[in-house]
Amino acid sequence: MLKPFARHGWSRSVKDGRWSAHGITYQAFNQARPQADAWYEQLFLAAFATFILCILILALCDVSGGTKPRAPHRTAKPAEANLPSPQKPEPVVTPPEIGSAQPYLAMQAIADQQRKLLYINLWGEVGARDGQRFRELVTPYIRSGYLLSRVTISSPGGIGEAAMDIGEQIRTLRSEVRVPFRDRKGEPHCVFKQATQDKVRPEGEGLADPDGFACLCASACSFIWASGFRRDGDVIGMHMFRFVDDGGPQWSERELRRQTALGLRKFDGFLARMGMPAPIRAQAWATPPESMYDLTPSEITTMTRETAFARAREASCRSGADPFPKWEPLTPSNDAARSPCDQRMLLALMRLGAARYLGRLDS
Repeated sequence: MLKPFARHGWSRSVKDGRWSAHGITYQAFNQARPQADAWYEQLFLAAFATFILCILILALCDVSGGTKPRAPHRTAKPAEANLPSPQKPEPVVTPPEIGSAQPYLAMQAIADQQRKLLYINLWGEVGARDGQRFRELVTPYIRSGYLLSRVTISSPGGIGEAAMDIGEQIRTLRSEVRVPFRDRKGEPHCVFKQATQDKVRPEGEGLADPDGFACLCASACSFIWASGFRRDGDVIGMHMFRFVDDGGPQWSERELRRQTALGLRKFDGFLARMGMPAPIRAQAWATPPESMYDLTPSEITTMTRETAFARAREASCRSGADPFPKWEPLTPSNDAARSPCDQRMLLALMRLGAARYLGRLDS
């Protein structure tokens, strides 16, 4: 029977007659056992200390946020795998309210001191005294040698007599009138910031006037637009006029018809002198006051092309005649249709209009 810790192939030693296991005897093993026990104890303590240290390191990492738990992996359902991602709805833009911040026009003058040109911005409702207010604004500039180049307006209407007064002054001064434009999407845009530019950007500059109301030229504003020596813009509305009752005595039916005929004769005569064709005027007077007739693109084209300036240009520049001196162009223009002859003729006519305007004031 084999002894403990002994190997196979035992041999008999000749010297001492004891069994040996290839160099180590049982007696020698027993003598070395205390040293082995001490070594095993040290190894166990070192392993235990390493285990405790690892636990402490993991606990510290969890407390300090060094390790973050991973989000559970979600697998898309077969029915939802090919669905498009939801898109955010486009914000709904509320159009500006049609109206006016005050019962009279806001007036802004912009002076080009280099070329001695004046630009007027008008917005709001046409008030009863606006004709006189316009005259008081423009006259000091005209006396100082300025020429009224352009009037830019956005208005829902107002008092017809005041609008005609402003229109008469504009026609005398040979000035252009510009109203809001429609962009490619059909939205009306005001162009007050581009008042001094010959050509307007297609996208315009804003859907509201400086007071926050919608850009348009309707009712009495159309009288001012029609009076322009040149006309620009395409947001024009017209309708039959109505009487403003300030608490006076009510007219009889007969008197109402008579006053209506007088007013129609006055307003229709003014528009005819400004060059508005009879079919457009007839459409306007056939539209009730509570409704609005929007001029068609063809009617607007007729009004913007067949102007007093166009007739004067046809008589002078198109025939090859150039009777006017070599004036400096009015503004840096990117409109190829405006030839140097056109600009020189326009400037000369504006000077004649300014002299006539001052002559009427002094007479």
